[in-house]
Amino acid sequence: MSLRLIIFDVDGLLLDTERVWKSAWQEAAGSLHLQLDPDGFDLLVGKTGQDYENGLSAILGSRCGVRQFMEEMRRVGMEKLKTELRLKPGAKDILKYLEQNGIPRAIATVTCRELTEERLKRMNIFSLFSHICCGDEIQRRKPFPDIYLKVLEMTGCPPENALVLEDSPVGVEAAWRAGIPCIMIPDITAPGPNEQKRADAVVSSLSEAKKKIEERLYEV
Repeated sequence: MSLRLIIFDVDGLLLDTERVWKSAWQEAAGSLHLQLDPDGFDLLVGKTGQDYENGLSAILGSRCGVRQFMEEMRRVGMEKLKTELRLKPGAKDILKYLEQNGIPRAIATVTCRELTEERLKRMNIFSLFSHICCGDEIQRRKPFPDIYLKVLEMTGCPPENALVLEDSPVGVEAAWRAGIPCIMIPDITAPGPNEQKRADAVVSSLSEAKKKIEERLYEV
């Protein structure tokens, strides 16, 4: 089947945000006089809502309230993102390649629309997407498939004609539940057995993902 749509995650995939948030995790811990293992942040990547709070509570124990830590980390992280936000290597190249080959691009991110649009515009890639679906526009976030199913509905593209690019296990699971082929480009969280099985491929960079897309486009 022909490739008619590429759906991109944003944080950790197009934008190098996870490393900024990991730095904010460490700075927030310092400002609250906590000694936290930096790897604790890695365990929470991709989790949202109650799952995130439960995981953070287990890490903090009785040393600090979850809400207090989350507020301090968010304060630090939002300030850092104003000056430290960067595109992931290969992001602009793969987007331009898809544009030149006439393949539509869409966004599916758990981040709210206001922040998503501001960041994509600041990185000068907003205009390269035909459709954007954000976390504040769906009821259930990844790993539920809702956001990917909504993008398919928005674009009128069948799942077999689409391809998802994801960096996190929950994103890979969401694409798999939606029946859309997926390439995983891990950021902070390494792929486990489920991701190895559910993703069509696991590659080390967006440049490698571009090569996989080229292979698919020129399949006989």
